[in-house]
Amino acid sequence: MDQNACIHLFRPLEVSKMKRTLTLTLMMSVSTLGVAYAHAHLEKAIPADGSVLSAAPKQLMLHFSEATQITALTIQKGEESKQTLSPPTEPTAMVAVALPKLSVGRYVVNYRAMGDDNHIVNGEIHFTVSDRAMGKKADEAYDQTNY
Repeated sequence: MDQNACIHLFRPLEVSKMKRTLTLTLMMSVSTLGVAYAHAHLEKAIPADGSVLSAAPKQLMLHFSEATQITALTIQKGEESKQTLSPPTEPTAMVAVALPKLSVGRYVVNYRAMGDDNHIVNGEIHFTVSDRAMGKKADEAYDQTNY
């Protein structure tokens, strides 16, 4: 058998092996992407991040992509000291927490949550309570009917 005949005999095996390797690599890449996006994440907050409110909210609502256990939750006005909020004790996707009486000012809510996969998610929500908030934007920011 000459050398060219040997190359032609083994070529289909090499191509088949390459296709399998490529297919496996692609499948592993796609499955890894699914894992990266499987972590719990905040989908919506009321008050919304960056919102300007014409009235102080009475509660904070956090909607996560899956049930999470809130392990830390605070609110802070400007440079004042942080106040610890009382999150639910059981994992849930919808967190509703009573807020202390808030006055006019800029606030930041910090949270730490743990999803079913034990991945920790940290985040912040900034909002302002203003006595001069005007127009539709301020009213929509705290419209719970849109939640």
